[in-house]
Amino acid sequence: MSKFSGRILGVVEDTENGHQRYAALGSLPCPVVSVARSPLKDCEDHLVGRSIVFSTDALVRARGDILTSRSACVIGFGKIGRSIAQTLRAQDLRVTVYDNDAVKRVQAHALGFRTSASTTEAVHDAELVLCATGNLALRHEDFAAHCATAHTSDR
Repeated sequence: MSKFSGRILGVVEDTENGHQRYAALGSLPCPVVSVARSPLKDCEDHLVGRSIVFSTDALVRARGDILTSRSACVIGFGKIGRSIAQTLRAQDLRVTVYDNDAVKRVQAHALGFRTSASTTEAVHDAELVLCATGNLALRHEDFAAHCATAHTSDR
């Protein structure tokens, strides 16, 4: 680190969330190059979604269980959320999608996914919830509604 001058020559941003945050800042002291919206990144996003499901599967198996035949909820239907939903469906999970963007909910429905009008509704019957928004996806009341249902069905 002794060779670092302290001067930042530029930033390469890879995420949509980061892209939006840099854009909101306006004038910056160095160039920011965003690849977040590059069509070349689509392949990477698809693989990220698949790797998220792979890692989720490993966590579930470590608990002595399997993913197959479960109900899952995917919150966020951008490029990564879409990949997660498609990968879960390919592994025989029942997938419900929620996105706060109505157009993305329509896209999910057109691809054959169940959709919900709210996060509370989406997580209601889910045994597995994966969030792919880059923003706050779940609030306390979403968990409270799901936990109340789970306790009622356990009796």
